[in-house]
Formats: sequence, structure tokens, C-alpha cells
Amino acid sequence: MRVIIHTFALFTLAVAPASAVDLVQPAEIVRQYVTLRTGASASSGTAGRLRVGEAIPLVDAGREWHEVELPNGSSAFAPAPWTIISRDVEPPPALPASRSQDELRIHFLNIGVGTCTLVECPGANAPPMLVDCGSTGREVGDLTAQQAADYIETLLAPHSTEPNVVISHPDQDHFSLVATVLADTEVENVWLGGDRGEYERFGFETWLSNQQSVTVHAEPTLTPGWHNGGAPLGADLSCGDAEVFVLTVNVGGGAQYE
Repeated sequence: MRVIIHTFALFTLAVAPASAVDLVQPAEIVRQYVTLRTGASASSGTAGRLRVGEAIPLVDAGREWHEVELPNGSSAFAPAPWTIISRDVEPPPALPASRSQDELRIHFLNIGVGTCTLVECPGANAPPMLVDCGSTGREVGDLTAQQAADYIETLLAPHSTEPNVVISHPDQDHFSLVATVLADTEVENVWLGGDRGEYERFGFETWLSNQQSVTVHAEPTLTPGWHNGGAPLGADLSCGDAEVFVLTVNVGGGAQYE
């Protein structure tokens, strides 16, 4: 059995009974986007943009400003006169049935504009593997950062071995949620595509520094088309009875990351 690491969300999650989440989205008079602020003031710094057709979880409603939750789990403020509060009736995902020890399961989480994949590896005491987890925004029906964290925490609970983490490259839609979904989780190995210094946003470096015994593998020199040939990577990137291979694509060529 082989595992080739790449991240395309093709898996549809099962559903549980519906629960409602309040969302903030641009009002009908908005043509393009609403500017999100770091504080409840027009003079506060810019925290991002909420575009027409997008929605973001509501934390606390206000007369002038609504506090909202950004994709990385932090707070921002949306101007109340230019936004409306709606209700998200899409349910959080239900966990699948119990997994046998020799079964390989790959969970693609619907976290919006981004990718987040958890691999449950086959074999006794096989470490799970998180492959990327980040988002630049969500719409109605996409998981919130907290829903993704709860789902992953529940999946990891039966495993006796600490997970490995693989991040393909330091773009927001590939790593901005890692510190949130693994906030209370100790990991064994972290593989980073690129220099470690490129991962200083979204609380990632603080999370990584707080890990007790993690081994960090930073790979800044991978060239287009590189792969680890006929031999799997071994213990530092183990997936139990499955062999792990890495294939790089679209590295360089005028764009640092694709």
C-alpha cells in the first residue's frame, strides 16, 4: 500500500442532524466587499475582506460592529450597517463508523477556500497524518475553524501514537488553521515545504515552539518534479503499513509556490 501526498478535496462528509450557526455576510447594497477591521472602529487596522457571496461566523452582534471569526480562528469586526446576519443551517460533519486497524482512511475536510486532510494510517499503533490545513474564507455550509478542530480532535482521540504534520507550502490556504485544529495536540514530526521562517503567521510558529519534542523537517531546496524514488521516507514520515512518497510539482518557474 502506498500513500502519495497531495491535497485535492474529493471526499464528501456524512452529516448529522442540523444545527444552526449565525453568520455575517455583506448586505445587498454592497457591490464587491466589506472591509473587516482588527477593532470595532473605522480607524482600526484592516483584518481582511468579506466579499459578496461569502459568509463568516458571528461571535457577537453589535449596533455598529459585529465581532466575527476569521478562518484562522482569530476575531475581527464587520460594520453592522453594511452587513446582515443570516443563519447557517448546514450541519457539522458526523464521524464515520469505527475503523479497523488495517484500514486506510483519508478525511478531506470542507473548510472553504483551502485544503485540510487527515490520514488515518493502517497498522498497529500507526501515527495519523495531517496534510495541510488552511483557508482564506468560507461560505454557508463550510466548516468553521472550531468545527474542523472538533472533528480532527475526535478522530485523533482513539490513536495512541502522536500524529505527523505535512505542509506543502506556506500559503494561507494550506497552513493558516494548523495552530487552531491542533491547539491541544502534541505531534511527532512536522514537514515543511520551504524555509521555517516562512511560517511565522497565523500563530503557527508559536504553536510549533510550544511543542514538547517535535522534530521539524524544513525542505527549502525541493526542485520541480522531485520525489523520493523507489524508497519510502521511513520512520520520520511513517504511515504505518502504507509507504509514503512525496512528489513536488510547480515549484519555481517564475512563481515561488503554486
